[in-house]
Amino acid sequence: MLLYIGRESVVYALSPQVFWIQKLLGAAALSILLLLQPGVGCGEEGKSWNQIHEETIELLKRGKFLQASKTAEKGLQIAESVYGSEHLNVAIALHELGRAYHWLGRNREAGLLYSRALAIREKTLGRDHPDVASVLINMGALYSETGKYDQAEGAYTRVVAMGSILSGTMDLHVADALTSLGGLYALQRREKEAEDSYRQAIGMLENARGIVAPELARALANYGAFCQMRERLQEAEQLYLRALRIVENTEGGPEDLFPGVILGALGDVYAAQGKYGEAESFLKQSIEISEKFFGSEDPGVGITLQRYAKVLRKLQREEEAKTVEARANRILSKLDLSSPRGQ
Repeated sequence: MLLYIGRESVVYALSPQVFWIQKLLGAAALSILLLLQPGVGCGEEGKSWNQIHEETIELLKRGKFLQASKTAEKGLQIAESVYGSEHLNVAIALHELGRAYHWLGRNREAGLLYSRALAIREKTLGRDHPDVASVLINMGALYSETGKYDQAEGAYTRVVAMGSILSGTMDLHVADALTSLGGLYALQRREKEAEDSYRQAIGMLENARGIVAPELARALANYGAFCQMRERLQEAEQLYLRALRIVENTEGGPEDLFPGVILGALGDVYAAQGKYGEAESFLKQSIEISEKFFGSEDPGVGITLQRYAKVLRKLQREEEAKTVEARANRILSKLDLSSPRGQ
């Protein structure tokens, strides 16, 4: 994750596409290994936990965070009942529920869940395990969002240090932590450290073995957001285009919202460069994907429609701009900053 500024609705009003690159693309890859021990929890209750676990994962991928939280709460109850409070499946359930609460802005509860998941994994797997790293990255993001920058940096740098101990097996987690560090440093105006972290993450992923395309796309898009915020528009454009090509050619890559985020960011970059035809095309595609993901009345859709209307005006299409702007205003007039997204 990158420059955490606050709740989704607040950040949308500032910079919606950059927010989604920060909030979605940099998030730690979900650890979804099903660590069932032979002969443990293999009855009907065990199957129920397995089904709930898979349902929670799907809801998180689809952005249905309120539903995911309700499902994950049931999953945690079953996991603790079937496996006991210190089992790795309980850690998985805690981590999933923490992620759902995190997206909903229930940060205190998310932090407690992450801490419990971390303690179980450290005790069972050791302090330098990839599943420990995945929790640390999400904890770092939570610390960053709540202004605890020293703790966030500590969580991320701990993951980076793991890479020297477990060379090769930790590459994706280390790259994710480096990308997150880049966002944290940028937020603190530590510009050189931020840029070095982004470049190190990208270089690591370019040289890594195995399937790293989604992670590389995330790192490129985050670096693109960094450049965009500093008006280095040509660099941002090339980074976004490369990330978009990777995502479009990767089967089973990041969430469906990912291409929409990049398309919207590209639309903003082209608009800033005066390339309004390209901007119109990319913003329109971004709106279509956001509507599919969150629904047509989502505040993020409303904000993107506002930007789309400005581009239409630049293209001398005033009547279309008025229609789009009226729809955006109608959506945003219903905005409730206290209401979580993903319901």
